[in-house]
Formats: sequence, structure tokens, C-alpha cells
Amino acid sequence: MPKIVDHDAYREDIANRAVQVFRRRGYAGVGMREMAKELGMSKSALYHYYPSKKALFLACSARVAQISLQPEAAPIQALVKFAQDWESVFPGEVRIILDYIGTRDPADVRKDEAIAIAVRGFRDGLSPVAGPDRVNQVLAAVFGFLLIRYFSGGENDWLELEEMLGRILT
Repeated sequence: MPKIVDHDAYREDIANRAVQVFRRRGYAGVGMREMAKELGMSKSALYHYYPSKKALFLACSARVAQISLQPEAAPIQALVKFAQDWESVFPGEVRIILDYIGTRDPADVRKDEAIAIAVRGFRDGLSPVAGPDRVNQVLAAVFGFLLIRYFSGGENDWLELEEMLGRILT
């Protein structure tokens, strides 16, 4: 009896695992051959599901920006929990984005589909808590805090983020 494969689920699994490879190696640091090897599959199988590295990266961008906030928590606590959950992957995400945009012109970056997908995902995910008029401020506060926390070796306290978010949301 032939093996039945759920191609949609397998495609999602590939993208979910590829996120980890991009975080470790950056965008420029891995080609489709190396990606296939890291994922434990043949290059042709990878190309069957994703016809290019850009297509795979677009799928990864959508996954990275999927935000799940704790709906039962107060808005500030939900946002701090999101930041705490993101802290472990944040350095890899910064590495990917800087590697991906490289020395490209800002106008080119503004038009990039992968960047647009990620930004839209973050905004859509945070809007229910932050409100559409404050979502950019909240996003800047959370990611700015994480960047400073990363640069300082984790020295800044989470209370600082709570206070920043409190000033934005009240």
C-alpha cells in the first residue's frame, strides 16, 4: 500500500524547520543544497515544495511573525510575556534580517515581500492588545528593549519594558 503524504502539512513542517536553519546560518549563509542537507531531505524534494530560496524564506517569514498573545492576561503582561518568549530567538532573527537586507537600498527593502509579510504579521498580532494607533510604538518598544537587553548581556530588567509599555498604552 503506498504511503499517503499530507503535502500541505509536510510543506509547513519544512518551513518550520527551515526557520531554525536561517536563524543559525543567516540568509546568505545557506543555499538550497545546504538547506536540504540540514533538513535531512534531497535537494530535489526541497525544490518540489519550494521552487527557490526566496519562496522558502517567504514561508519562513510568515511563520516567524505569527504572534500568540495570552488573551487572559492584561495587555502589558501579555506583551512582556511575548517579549520574554521571543528573547531566545531574537538574536537569530536580527542576524537573518540584517543578512537578508544587507546593503540594499531602503526603497528596495520597503518593497520586499518577505519584509512586508513579517511586519504585517507583527502588527496584526500586536494590534488587538496595542491598538492600531499604537502598534508601531509597541513594536518599537518591545524590539528595542530586546536589542538593548541582548547588547547588555541581559542586564536590563523586564520592569523597564513594563514601564515603557505603560507609558505607551496609557
